[in-house]
Amino acid sequence: IGMGLMGVGLYLFSTMTPAVSHTGLITRMAVTGLGLGMTFPVFLIAVQNAFDYTRLGTVTASVQMFRTIGGTLGTALFGGLMNHSLSQSLAALANDPVVQALSRMGGQAAQLAKLNVNAVQTILSPQGQLAIRASALTAPEAQRAAATAGAEHFLDAIKLAFTDAVAEIFIAAMVAAVVGMVVAIALPQLALRTSNAPAARPAPAGE
Repeated sequence: IGMGLMGVGLYLFSTMTPAVSHTGLITRMAVTGLGLGMTFPVFLIAVQNAFDYTRLGTVTASVQMFRTIGGTLGTALFGGLMNHSLSQSLAALANDPVVQALSRMGGQAAQLAKLNVNAVQTILSPQGQLAIRASALTAPEAQRAAATAGAEHFLDAIKLAFTDAVAEIFIAAMVAAVVGMVVAIALPQLALRTSNAPAARPAPAGE
């Protein structure tokens, strides 16, 4: 159930758009967090129950180790996937009129024109968006309305590129959650121990 809920939450995350509300975001976080929270103690208890009490420390440490390795590898893989997708989308915007105008202005504006993964956060910050909108106001009066509309279109394109890249991560994570759910269903059902005492040793032969 926990893996299933997490998969649903990750799918909901993959449907986000730049217009997502705070309520929609919190709802997605709650569903995903509920599913993830249900799995942590259950898997730990299942692993501890599957081994002899004398190995309790070893198997508990092993669970924590593999969780750490999984988190590290997952962050690297999903981060690489996001950067690759975002880089491709940003490359398609290199010839946008707003980018060309920012490049000609020089200074801080020219820095915003360097479309790369690291620049997206700066562009989408309140200060970055304000600078891009302000650059449109420097256009001749006859072209100012078109420049303003172009600036808004450019910002919308950056937001869409970012959310699309994030959506790909959550789709991949959802697939991993579904695979995990299938594996969890396939795990053998072992009755929980009723005592934490070590297993009784068999008596030596002849006694």
